Amino acid sequence: MKEENKLQLSFDIDAQWQKIARFSFPSYQHYIVELVRSALRRKASRVEVICKKDYLQVTDDGAGIDPEIISAITIAKNCALDESRREMAVLYLKQHQISEAFALFSGNPQKVIIENYHQREKQILTIEEKEVRAENRDRTETGTKIIIHRTDANYKEQIKLLADYCRQVSQKIVVNGRELEKKPFFGLLLACERVKISQPAGTILIGIPQEGEHCTFWLTDQLMPHKILIKPAVNGLVFNALLEAKELSEQILSEIIPFVKKLYEKLAARFVLSPAPQKTRLQELFLKYYREAESKEHPASLLQFQEIVANSCITLKNLIEKELIGSAIYFIPENEPTRFYNCENKTVLRLSPQESDFLINDLQINLIRLPRIKSGLIMKNKFLRMKKEILFFLLKRLRRLFEEVEETELTAGEKKLAENLLLFFSERSIGDRQRDTALKINVLFLQRAPLAGLIIREQSQLNIYLNRKHRLVQKTIKNIKTSPETTEIFASYLSYHSF
Repeated sequence: MKEENKLQLSFDIDAQWQKIARFSFPSYQHYIVELVRSALRRKASRVEVICKKDYLQVTDDGAGIDPEIISAITIAKNCALDESRREMAVLYLKQHQISEAFALFSGNPQKVIIENYHQREKQILTIEEKEVRAENRDRTETGTKIIIHRTDANYKEQIKLLADYCRQVSQKIVVNGRELEKKPFFGLLLACERVKISQPAGTILIGIPQEGEHCTFWLTDQLMPHKILIKPAVNGLVFNALLEAKELSEQILSEIIPFVKKLYEKLAARFVLSPAPQKTRLQELFLKYYREAESKEHPASLLQFQEIVANSCITLKNLIEKELIGSAIYFIPENEPTRFYNCENKTVLRLSPQESDFLINDLQINLIRLPRIKSGLIMKNKFLRMKKEILFFLLKRLRRLFEEVEETELTAGEKKLAENLLLFFSERSIGDRQRDTALKINVLFLQRAPLAGLIIREQSQLNIYLNRKHRLVQKTIKNIKTSPETTEIFASYLSYHSF
């Protein structure tokens, strides 16, 4: 009867061991991570892992496992001892949070060998099924070697898991002869910085993410994460943080926030030089910060908006000042081309829906949506602009091809036409331009030109170019004596071709 009770108690202890291991680690394959983490806790500078399907070996050069822990493991796994002693040993390991001890047996191994080099002696502990063998030898090496014989383990998943958890570990971690690559936990960042806080004393890595509107905190032990927390934006600030701590307290948050604000200010300082996608993200972050922050005393330079005419950015502070003095402020949607709008001599902002909603509804700034130019007028302006560019090119670039006629070579009819044109344009405006009395008018005849006539204004001169061989010019010269209104008709033609 006593023997049956002994077997029943032994089974309960093993079940309790497995239960503790199951609730201590996030997954069944996680125990390899805890073995490496424990080696780093013992100040190991190098950890070598051999991970195979039926074999796992973890070797480190640390200080070695405490003999009391080795003794507790020996007692807990020795079925020949009294069950009460075994229960006390398991309770000791649980109370002292010796995760390494439970990691050794969470995978139901066939055999576990611990070669522990601590202080002046070497301990070898072999646990196979319910048999435990322990022996002491002289110390010849340093560190610890743990060998686990197992069956059908998902070793590829374990290697991947270990590589993921050891991204930020500064010590050398070698898995199957290859050193693990160091990678950041954070994704794409706009900015990041390492800062020091007092509680808990240590260095924290903070970064501003390129995507998302939540804060992510990686709580680490030996720079290996043991908990990941996702929280809403803290006081309107969106950031990620990697810190060595067991829990995230309000005191830690209060120390992190000032450093995050400084990162925001640095991003605002280089806002103008940032590429367009980054500017959009910064505006989202700054608007969220302004709306949700408990205090509005942060620098107004964090909020900047694109001004079209000046081709620069205007700060929120300057925008409010313009609005206070009564200046009209216009805006157009961010994706609309400027050619659809008349932006001359106006303060016009290019705003996203979020920005316009914020300025109009949150800040009560009187913004006016700039009306679009009618499509027919757009096409006409586009045609005139293209025509001007072509003619200007012909005149400026190919002027050497046009032979200018000397004044002495002009005929009487050509001189009469020139005099009439000078008189006509000195008394009237040209096109939509106002008449300028100080403007010097020149009439020049060319041997050939692309048109009958062309007027181009150059600084303080108005040059009228006429093609003497063109049929329209010759017909005008012929009829100028009999029909004085011919000059006015020809002048109207020239006004249409004025630039």
